[in-house]
Amino acid sequence: MDLTILYSFFNPKHPQSSEQTEITLTKDELLDRLADVVVCGQIKKTDNSINKIPTINSYNIWLQYKKAFEIFLNESHSHKELLDKRDSLFRPLLIDSLEMMRLLKQDDLVNKLKKLQSDYVSILRNKDETSNIRLNSSDYLSCLNEIIDLSIFNQSNFYEP
Repeated sequence: MDLTILYSFFNPKHPQSSEQTEITLTKDELLDRLADVVVCGQIKKTDNSINKIPTINSYNIWLQYKKAFEIFLNESHSHKELLDKRDSLFRPLLIDSLEMMRLLKQDDLVNKLKKLQSDYVSILRNKDETSNIRLNSSDYLSCLNEIIDLSIFNQSNFYEP
């Protein structure tokens, strides 16, 4: 009798995708797929009612994010440093904002972000641990500036109850 513990996850995929809706992994398979550091969370049920939806000043958040990106882009980095910043620095721009721009039908910006995403993934696939890599800061900052401009526009059109 096999007593292997299995871990099942819902896979939030696009409706047209042929990917599985649920992914089931053994402990070893799960550990192989996870990064060294993983952020986990859960939603806690509460009986508190929420009367007002707080607005988020996305403009200020984007400015802080841009500043962090500028500091990072001012120097060359090792493959490991680029990999270490994958979730905290590159994911918000190259995945999250890409999807946001798709929803806003900003096709030119989507294409620019896809190109940056492709370049970044190519760098990560080239596991040359000995060389330092300097990313093209003007491409990244140009996309961030366009997103910031859009956040100002969308914030001014945001309905606040």
